[in-house]
Amino acid sequence: MRDVLDMVLNKFERINTLFVDTNLPIPYDGFSNKKLKNLYLGGENTVFSSKDFIDIETEVLLIQSSSMDLMVLKEVLVEWTKLPRNPEKLEPQVIRIFNIKTDASILQGIHTYPWNPHYRSQNYVIHLDNGVVAVDCSEGQDLIRPDGKIATVLITESSFDFFVWERTFHKIPANAVFG
Repeated sequence: MRDVLDMVLNKFERINTLFVDTNLPIPYDGFSNKKLKNLYLGGENTVFSSKDFIDIETEVLLIQSSSMDLMVLKEVLVEWTKLPRNPEKLEPQVIRIFNIKTDASILQGIHTYPWNPHYRSQNYVIHLDNGVVAVDCSEGQDLIRPDGKIATVLITESSFDFFVWERTFHKIPANAVFG
């Protein structure tokens, strides 16, 4: 699997969307220094180290299932709250991890704010290749960077969502699916 992924990532200079429907080799750092608009990881148990996870350059990262250490997610959040070190690096705008055991303890020690309808929309709109999804973020916790950029973290017992608000108020398209 590693050889196939490496070949695809090295052969094609620009990849808009990559869907990997198998388990990634562990460890796998092949996504470093490769900009992808959408990266879908559908394997049964995706795991990254903190460094590999932070080095991924994609706008949308969707992971179907993960047993990733919660400290990796916490480190990603802490790193995001700092001003970007490299303005050339593509930062994730959306990270959605399903089928992961998590809880709000990963937010301990990170300054968060409850949703305030005066600062951002209730719903975050994600434009994917196969449609538009609107996610209710009213129960999420907001992070605010020193440059004023806002991100929302939604945590349930089986999912982790992270959304960066480039525009703080979204209009929901009529064809959007809520999810």
